[in-house]
Amino acid sequence: MSTNANNTALATLLADAKLGTFTGLVVTKKGAERGPKAARVRYGDDTVYVSLVTGFRYLSLVEKSKAKALALTDADKDAVVATGLTGWERVWKKSAKVAELAEVCTTLGLDATGGKKDLVARLEAAVPGGVREVAVTREHVDAAYEALLADLDRTLNKETKPTTADVFEPLVVNGEKVRGARVYTGNDNGEDAAEPGTIYLHGLLIGSRVLTPAPNGPVPAAKSTPVNAAKKALRSKLPISRYVSYVLEPGTDFVLAAGATAAAAADGHGITVDADRVREVKEMLGAA
Repeated sequence: MSTNANNTALATLLADAKLGTFTGLVVTKKGAERGPKAARVRYGDDTVYVSLVTGFRYLSLVEKSKAKALALTDADKDAVVATGLTGWERVWKKSAKVAELAEVCTTLGLDATGGKKDLVARLEAAVPGGVREVAVTREHVDAAYEALLADLDRTLNKETKPTTADVFEPLVVNGEKVRGARVYTGNDNGEDAAEPGTIYLHGLLIGSRVLTPAPNGPVPAAKSTPVNAAKKALRSKLPISRYVSYVLEPGTDFVLAAGATAAAAADGHGITVDADRVREVKEMLGAA
């Protein structure tokens, strides 16, 4: 048996699985580091049990997501606003010219006299860091909706190239590509995210449960713009929002199960299999 992966047994298991396989996985997520370079802290590295369905074509998922997006109504968009969602907007920058800073001071009802140091001091007191939190409006949602559709169209038209495209290739077993998995090939700069040959499993999330919380808690939320915050909320209504990927690196304590074994494990972990989500996956497989 020949494969481009560094785990022959795992590659064989995935190759033998049928399309649309119900898969269960216990894995510790990589999380993300935050903080100054000399004192980085990792967040979000929970150990989780996840149930997912693998084996569908990604473009089928994008097509279904676009159809769902086009079906969103004004009421759906108003509902996003009604949640009280907020975002962050930039009001001023220290690098701005004196005249620009004075104009912002005037807009905020502040004293606009004096030099740059005076203006910055007043602005810092009024809007620390130069950004402020604002409510997401229907205007923001409409802009986010158009941006989301444009993103989906670019993917369907193959006008975008994922930033990780150069470090992955399809998993190949005995000359055949295995849908639902890819292999990490390594980074030319030597800063590898995983051991070359490592398999990454991806699919549509059915359910999940945290088994061991991340020691430092979840990854701190980014200060998104109002439009990006609205875009994330709209995307959460689409099937593509449940697309996930997990690294199955040799030497780590991941546990993988498929088929009936995975279904039983999901039940044992208290995960309810959503019939609507499973139906969506079957529709995508049928369209593949």
